[in-house]
Amino acid sequence: MGLLFANALATILMISSVFYASIISICLAQPGSGPAPGAGPAPGSGSGPAPGSGSGVPSNGGGPSGSSGGSASCVNPTIDLTSGPVAADLRNDNGCSTKAGVEDYYGKSYTHENTGNVVANNSHIYNSFEAGFSSSQDNVISGWGCSTPSDLYDTAGGLDIGIAESKVRKLCYASGRYSFPNINATNEFVGILGPCGGHTDYHFHGRYHCLYSQSGAHSTSVGDVGPYKMYGKWEDYTNAKLPLLDACGAHFGTNPDSLVSAVYHYHAQDRGPYGVGCYGPNLDQSLVTVAQCRALYPTTCDDNQAETFTDYPQPDGTKKTFAYDRDCPCFDANGLNVGTITERPAIAQYPVISYDNSTWTCGDGVSCMQTVEETIQYASTATTGTTNTTTTTSSSAGFCTFSTLAATILAAFSIASL
Repeated sequence: MGLLFANALATILMISSVFYASIISICLAQPGSGPAPGAGPAPGSGSGPAPGSGSGVPSNGGGPSGSSGGSASCVNPTIDLTSGPVAADLRNDNGCSTKAGVEDYYGKSYTHENTGNVVANNSHIYNSFEAGFSSSQDNVISGWGCSTPSDLYDTAGGLDIGIAESKVRKLCYASGRYSFPNINATNEFVGILGPCGGHTDYHFHGRYHCLYSQSGAHSTSVGDVGPYKMYGKWEDYTNAKLPLLDACGAHFGTNPDSLVSAVYHYHAQDRGPYGVGCYGPNLDQSLVTVAQCRALYPTTCDDNQAETFTDYPQPDGTKKTFAYDRDCPCFDANGLNVGTITERPAIAQYPVISYDNSTWTCGDGVSCMQTVEETIQYASTATTGTTNTTTTTSSSAGFCTFSTLAATILAAFSIASL
């Protein structure tokens, strides 16, 4: 009888030990090793350290169908403004970067698949629109965390990068808050673009984050776009001021390259057009209105061909239903590129040239990019990338806490019984 009792206790101990080890291994594999929500800079602030050293983490970026891209050297276009504002190219060079950058943030290095973590000088500055996605990008789309790549096929192209990210967020992450781009379980940056704002044979669609320091006053320049310079997103970083820009993406003001005279120059933006919407200003040196911008694109900024996008999530998960014109880079004050125009504040509030970052919003559509800071800050709450599946790290943590406790108690009881 004593032998049977001893064998039974030994069996219980073995089972509990296996259970305990299994739970620990599962929980250690859970994603969410990034900073906890609320740690670090406020979402959307764009704040953070200047590029520094990192630890060499690979990226899962990928390119669109039909990108004519970056194997050829970037050529800054010659723009003839003698007759007034000019449309920007929707698929090729709008300009060229004038700085090299390193995709290192918060002590981690996010490596681009072709170039390591270094973004070369003279990289292509493209418009914000993707050329489309097809079966030739299946591996890329799967790498974003999408179990059914065909859900993301879009052969027509012409969706800006904000809508492209929103579509992945909706179809592959159940519209989870700050779920895409994300940091995956193996600590890789997963996104359509790398954290600096480009991909493939390196061309930019926006952000330009690694080309300028998040510090000081007015951002430094990141590139040449036609006859003008483009700067980082800040009008005054120290005082958290963002620039008010016309429909082309520019305004008149001083900057680090023109400390006394106010000159027309561009800024990176987290909302459409993200970079170059058109080349201004008007012949009378006035800023370009949304209506003037749309008139430059008669075949693409056409309300008669607008599509309706239903329940598309902004980065924070807020769902929006809105009309949208593919390949129309002229966005109004509400972040829309179709319909009745609400004039941009740069025009409506002229000569005011900046506003508080705390009042920034995505607008009434989803033509806005999730920032690098939001991606890193909310890494610990990003949803698991499986179509129509939402598994948050917080619920996984609760499971792990309960299960580990139960396994520990069972193991302790078994040992005590011996």
